[in-house]
Amino acid sequence: GSFCAKYLVDYDERCLLDAVDIYEPSSMNISAALKPGVPVTDAAGSATRQTWQGSRVSSITLSDGTIVELGASIIYDGNKLAVQMLEGDSTLSAGRPFYPGKEKAKSEEGRPIKSGFGIYNGNGEWLLNTAPMWSLARKVALLWRYNVDLFRISQAASSAITSFELIYELLESNQPATFLDSPDEIWESVGLKKLSLVTFDEFLDAIGVCREVEGWRSYIPYQGCIRTELLSAASINNYNQATNQMNGLSGLVSFIPTKGKLFGVEGGNYQLIGSALKQAQSTRSSECKEKGNKKNIKHVAKEVTTVIGDLETGMELFSGEESLGNYDVVILAAPLQHCGTDFFVKSHLDGAVLQPMPVSGMIDSDEADANTHQHITPSLPSSATRPYTQVTTSVVSN
Repeated sequence: GSFCAKYLVDYDERCLLDAVDIYEPSSMNISAALKPGVPVTDAAGSATRQTWQGSRVSSITLSDGTIVELGASIIYDGNKLAVQMLEGDSTLSAGRPFYPGKEKAKSEEGRPIKSGFGIYNGNGEWLLNTAPMWSLARKVALLWRYNVDLFRISQAASSAITSFELIYELLESNQPATFLDSPDEIWESVGLKKLSLVTFDEFLDAIGVCREVEGWRSYIPYQGCIRTELLSAASINNYNQATNQMNGLSGLVSFIPTKGKLFGVEGGNYQLIGSALKQAQSTRSSECKEKGNKKNIKHVAKEVTTVIGDLETGMELFSGEESLGNYDVVILAAPLQHCGTDFFVKSHLDGAVLQPMPVSGMIDSDEADANTHQHITPSLPSSATRPYTQVTTSVVSN
């Protein structure tokens, strides 16, 4: 939401926006709100529910100074939007990924720091552990364990990066043809739509990645299946979804960081969220002096529970029984099935009657069979209805 506010303000060169409100019940400084053993509270000090709305970018600071990233734990240097946001704030700096915090780093200065990763199966066995290895040995170990499948997924990731980088060119262009109406149009314009319409498992089948170690590889020691080990672990940790639940494009994103460098924001990646809001406010004040009140771009610590659409007054937001005002445009920056928000529209016959809002849009009768009102409501995409795999982050500290 805060990133969206920043981009809207940057694009609004004629200062036509009246206001941008970002609704998030918890603090923008999510690290301060998260403490070991202490429930998360909203701005009023009340404990928020377990499925609270808000950013997934968060971290927690342990008593010894260690900073543990709980969501969006690493940033890929090919993510130009995140890099630009970081470069736009002189108070932020990039450090190595999983940075433990200045206090912790200072206390352990001079000690060797191990890097690498491991895959643990939960039954007392490490399927793969590269932490004790040198860089070259780590590469050899991965190549030996996954061999041809590693090449296949690596080649697919390189191809996807080439296509995805075309999106940045579209963003920089003001040509009418580059203003697209939906994510599907974006993916189609850069050649990634087919990848977004199949599951990650189906995509891996298509490029020949094995489902289990078999054939000649079953006779070679220390062989593993990259799908059930590395790719499944990355998918569940990054997206709370298994490879058969998420689409091929999202699944491939988990592997793309292997094509570049990774970094983290010193002090916690959550700082990018608040920084985006501050940058939006600063731009608004300097570029729109007549309307440049920072309060026009603000964070509202409220949970949106209901959205009611009306053709005349726009969309009215509610937090419980409290009206939060009317808006011309509402952007939902959260999974639809887990946002905890009800969507309604007022009946055109009786404004006191509420009907479910067709959040999946309408289909023109010229393009498809329609009902008596010449409109039909299409089905929601599977991404808006499928369940997510629950993942618990466990922090163990001496």
